[in-house]
Amino acid sequence: MDAKLVRALIEGLTSAAPNPRISGVLKNAARHGDADVRASAIAALAVHGAASAHDTIVAALADPSWPVRVRAAAAAGKLRIAGASGALHSLKEHDPNWWVRHRAGEALAHIDAPSLAVRF
Repeated sequence: MDAKLVRALIEGLTSAAPNPRISGVLKNAARHGDADVRASAIAALAVHGAASAHDTIVAALADPSWPVRVRAAAAAGKLRIAGASGALHSLKEHDPNWWVRHRAGEALAHIDAPSLAVRF
């Protein structure tokens, strides 16, 4: 399926009420061949907040595309996915992209000290 069409569908699903079927579609889209589709899917999973998507979000922290890693770090922080802490620490210290390092640091602030974290 055309990547632009898939991204448009994901945007439409983002505004839909959360349900397991939508989460399943978004988790599948997070494995799409197009990096923009994967990034959109991860961002949408953060909006839906399904606990079943945590593994997908954590896996996306290792994506070869930095925009996907940025979205995954933001999602992990927003959803306070404690299981992402190790990967986020590694990204914060070693990722070649400054934006990924920045978002990883923000995510860790949300996970490690949620009462001190500023909402983003």
